[in-house]
Amino acid sequence: TMIRVLLVDDETLVRVGLKALIPWEEHGFTVVGEAANGRDALEQVGLLHPDLVLTDIRMPVMDGIELIQQLLAPGGDGTASAPVCVALSCFDEYRYVRSAMKAGAADYLVKSDIQPEILLEGLRSDRSLIDARRNRFRQERQVPEALIGNLDDRKHFFWENVWRDGPPENPDRELAVMGFRTDPDDWCLLDIRIDDFPRVRAK
Repeated sequence: TMIRVLLVDDETLVRVGLKALIPWEEHGFTVVGEAANGRDALEQVGLLHPDLVLTDIRMPVMDGIELIQQLLAPGGDGTASAPVCVALSCFDEYRYVRSAMKAGAADYLVKSDIQPEILLEGLRSDRSLIDARRNRFRQERQVPEALIGNLDDRKHFFWENVWRDGPPENPDRELAVMGFRTDPDDWCLLDIRIDDFPRVRAK
């Protein structure tokens, strides 16, 4: 399953540079969106449900520290509903880095030091953390391991146990936990309402 990434930095060139630095999808990641400040990032997270947020620390409107605090506060650090956050800093911002780590950032990268191999090493670590959260969440959902390789059984389990009472708060992450692809181009969601459904279903 592709790891969905949101890039947050007030400098356009930094975002462009990060996207061009590595072939993301070849390594199992896809950049699903960008934001120029924390407030815009919160909106993008609500729309795109990224698994990983790479955020600058010092930005106008809302900085990266407040962004991390708000992202991790609702679900709590370590839950499947919260994205993994990584802080991007300049070489002289270590006191801000400490604040970001206290807020719940999983790691930090110094912008001037980011090379392809350094970014990939960090991403591999982030993926391990994301996969661990998904596995823990899957266990909490009591998803049988045998279902993961069986598409039809996975579909049935998903609708009966996850979506039966209405759409979950974070459908992309719920789908990813079940091993489904979550690229928007792969899905068409239909909300069909049937009159007197219990009687129809009984037939």
